[in-house]
Amino acid sequence: MKYIEKIGLLFTTILMFVATSCSDYSDYNEAFNDSNMYAGKTLWQNISENEELSDFASLVKKAGYADILNTPGSYTVWAPKNGSAGFDVETLMQLDSAKLVSKFVKQHLANFNMPVNATVEETVLSLNEKKHLFTAEKFDDVNIVRGNIPSSNGVIHVIDGQSTFYPNLYEYLDEVEGCDKFVKYLKKYETKELDTKNSVVGPMVAGKITYLDSVIIIDNLMTTKRLDAKIATEDSSYTMFFPTDAAWDKAVSVIKPHLNYLSSFPYWDVASENSTTLATQASFQPSTSTTKTVNFDGEYYTDSLTNLITISDLIFSNTSRYNKALAEQDYSVTETDTLRTTISDYMTNVDKIIASTKDNSVVKMSNGYARITDSIAYKPEEWYNPVFSYGYNNNVMRSGFESQLLFEVGNGRIPYDDLQSRDTLFREVPDWFMKKYFNREKSDNFTYMYTKNLKSNSTRPELDIALNNLHSTKYHMYVITAPEQIDDTLATQKPYYLSFVFTYTDKDGQIKKETLSLNESPAWVDDSWSAAEKKKHIPYKDGTSIVTVPGIINVIDLGMHDIPVSYLGIDAYPTLMMCHTKTYSTSSNRNKYEQNMRVARVVMVPEEVDKTIKWK
Repeated sequence: MKYIEKIGLLFTTILMFVATSCSDYSDYNEAFNDSNMYAGKTLWQNISENEELSDFASLVKKAGYADILNTPGSYTVWAPKNGSAGFDVETLMQLDSAKLVSKFVKQHLANFNMPVNATVEETVLSLNEKKHLFTAEKFDDVNIVRGNIPSSNGVIHVIDGQSTFYPNLYEYLDEVEGCDKFVKYLKKYETKELDTKNSVVGPMVAGKITYLDSVIIIDNLMTTKRLDAKIATEDSSYTMFFPTDAAWDKAVSVIKPHLNYLSSFPYWDVASENSTTLATQASFQPSTSTTKTVNFDGEYYTDSLTNLITISDLIFSNTSRYNKALAEQDYSVTETDTLRTTISDYMTNVDKIIASTKDNSVVKMSNGYARITDSIAYKPEEWYNPVFSYGYNNNVMRSGFESQLLFEVGNGRIPYDDLQSRDTLFREVPDWFMKKYFNREKSDNFTYMYTKNLKSNSTRPELDIALNNLHSTKYHMYVITAPEQIDDTLATQKPYYLSFVFTYTDKDGQIKKETLSLNESPAWVDDSWSAAEKKKHIPYKDGTSIVTVPGIINVIDLGMHDIPVSYLGIDAYPTLMMCHTKTYSTSSNRNKYEQNMRVARVVMVPEEVDKTIKWK
């Protein structure tokens, strides 16, 4: 939120005075022997009667600020003299009064008397909230040629030029060219409110209060709430990307197909299913009582979420250690560099993001930098098409069996330190999964979900996972299982014999149920392995069952699957059901096959991401 703050709250150590004798100003810059001639007049009178300030006076009058500088108060004015460098009177005169006030008049005014003296070196806040360096010799980079002209309501310093106005990032929305669609979207969330506390009250008219200077508080719910970025405040520092209309259209065209919604959305609510068959019978279909429907405006969801994703990762805090390349304009980046957005998303292709800036155009703002971009150069998985991982603490486990107390479902967590001498557990886990999910530098624990407390020796437990928030795209499905040795190093090594059933809603709004097949030649497999060698390294098929390699963590490749409708942000979900295919009614089977299940992750990798993974 943009707040208008009184300068006295920030600089309580500044020497303040309203009226003073000639000796109080000392003789710095120029001593006024006739100071009484000035001190008895208002700021406006002294400005309008000074011939070298006639241009400044004309601008102040057009802006409607003559009355304000003629009323009781306490202001400091840095007034550019006629003909000084950079003082473009003709251009300023063409501005409307509102812009003339914010960009020029308030740029050169501050609350309270601030005299020039030999030791002054302060950061002052002008009436338009911009920060300026004020020293014995300069206001910003402009020389002070005559200081300390006393007035009854403040003090005037004559300067040899115009202070450069830099908009903040939010103000720049009104100035940037070629980014109309982006600006229009953000402006929908703008609110304005009169700040009666900081506005200058004028005369009563028809019994109503009028204001000589109305201060407006501007807020934008999208930037301040959703994007956690206060781009309208002057004491912040951000780098913000402004997509051109071409960049906006391109982003929308890429994102929108991944957010295809049906207005009437049926799904199988597995959490409320009490049947003990579920995935174990190929002919099983959801019961009427557990088939639910979500109704909403699908077209609105598609458009709204497409726009939201387009703008969500365009702002970076310059105070974050991740964003040095942006904050310091240091463009010598490496492959390991990462940017962090204000909503804590991480972008890794820093060189391409920086290179996307239109014509290398970086515009300085009063609170950071604006970068006009012809394309939003983020990786799909870091922006609009993420990898989804379901597991420990995701609250996604569903089972009708559990509701009948045939078994329980729990979360397991083992410190990696306890597994240091047991690296053979991970011997067949591809590097990509190790780096992403079993990275000991990023996590202290190996986590998993598991079945426990079986009601009887014959129980065949099942884990059902709600795959929340999937987009309408193709996903490569992987299931990562863990052996009993994770918990018990002395346990007998036994494989899982499993079946996987997938339910989802098709493009016509029908619930589909599919028994999944195993991909026996995943991307990380050594092509030279024989069928016998593969059984020693990766899961394999035995009839209709998928069999894991005992004693190690397995990555089960269940192939590519097309999700025709989006589940992002709605209550519906597809379901992956994992069930045993062996019975455990005999001690022989219980000795041969793992009865409980331990699953570390279910990972859904978008096809376009899966193609770019370096497996070997």
